[in-house]
Amino acid sequence: MSVSPTSSEENEEDLSKDLTDMRGRLNQALSDISALPEFKNAVPVVSTFSNSLRRWLSSPQIQLQVCACIMLGNLARSDNTCEEFVQISKIHIPLIDIIATANDSQLLHAALGFLKNLALPLNNKLAIGEAGIFDVLPRLWLLDTLQQVQFSSISLSRQLLISTFDNIRKITQRLSVDPDSPANMRSKLSLLIALFQRTDIEPIKMEIARLITAICRTYNSRTGPSTKEYEDTRRRFFQMHPDISMPLGFMVSQTKWPVVRSEGWFVFALMARFPEGAQCISDMMQDVQVFQPLVELLTGKNLIGNELTASSIASPSSDISSSDSTLVSSLEGTSPESAAAAAPKVDMTRIDRENAVVLVSELLKNRGSEMALMRRTLFESLLKGGGDMIISYRESMSGKTALPSGKRGRGGYDVQDVTVQSFNELS
Repeated sequence: MSVSPTSSEENEEDLSKDLTDMRGRLNQALSDISALPEFKNAVPVVSTFSNSLRRWLSSPQIQLQVCACIMLGNLARSDNTCEEFVQISKIHIPLIDIIATANDSQLLHAALGFLKNLALPLNNKLAIGEAGIFDVLPRLWLLDTLQQVQFSSISLSRQLLISTFDNIRKITQRLSVDPDSPANMRSKLSLLIALFQRTDIEPIKMEIARLITAICRTYNSRTGPSTKEYEDTRRRFFQMHPDISMPLGFMVSQTKWPVVRSEGWFVFALMARFPEGAQCISDMMQDVQVFQPLVELLTGKNLIGNELTASSIASPSSDISSSDSTLVSSLEGTSPESAAAAAPKVDMTRIDRENAVVLVSELLKNRGSEMALMRRTLFESLLKGGGDMIISYRESMSGKTALPSGKRGRGGYDVQDVTVQSFNELS
């Protein structure tokens, strides 16, 4: 009995589906095996089996590439292993080739996940950046139809920028050296800011905001190639990217992810210590959606819908006393990571308030003389209100075992990654 063409096509479709399902189950099984501790012990980075997997990364078969990314990525669970992968095996080079040319979403996601593991050690960030990754990542930032890949590519970019001045310079350098070209005042970062403005996906908006804070965090530290180079690059950064205020404002005005909001207040306190950063924050505070959380943090009052005046924030005598000044000088900003490391159950609202006091104090120091009288008086009242709340807290803790306040310091920030939920959890 002959088989009709229709039946033959249906059989081929069924076989193709069965083959896809089988490959998926096989990849899952291999992923589970490679995640076992025994696998890591049995398969060193430099071994015959791992060498075979590295060759699969350059295979024309997508499924072999996916499998290699997953299995080798599961080996990259420690700084030592990741450094060996990058510094000795140079495995980041074929991975960068994949994200430069691949269009398969599964392969792109697997390669990005592997690269993000490799980018965690500080020693690897520069090597991956020098291999040209910032020339290929913008292609993925624009994949609006593949939001998971888009998010992962932005997250990898952020990871590569943490405490790495040279990588930050790559993402913020001018797209054109021609002073008459519009691209002369744009950078690769400008593409991400444009994405922030057009997307409705909150996790993507948040990751872009966190990437910008990673840049600001490094630019406003006191370490680097030279003081003058840092000052010049910081000044150029704020000149070229006046629209960073929107992502930064979003970071502290949202309430969905408190740990990210805390990260924002800490970076704001750093930024306010320098003229360019203070100007940026002063402009942001014109937006009630950004100013309101600051008021609530320093006064405990919700003033939306009410008239905002100095007298509504603090007592009529809003002069800053010597005790307030001493308190402010004792606060140098506490990062959310160091606070959490020092005391996992620490009251982050207290840490945020201390960072906000530093923020307002530095803002008055750098911008106070240029503020209108009413606005300056308003910030002085906020400073006093926040100082009073901190003093009250310390008095209430007197005689008790106080929680550690975390590592502080103007220049020695041990920048670590603040853990945020995955894209699926955030969305």
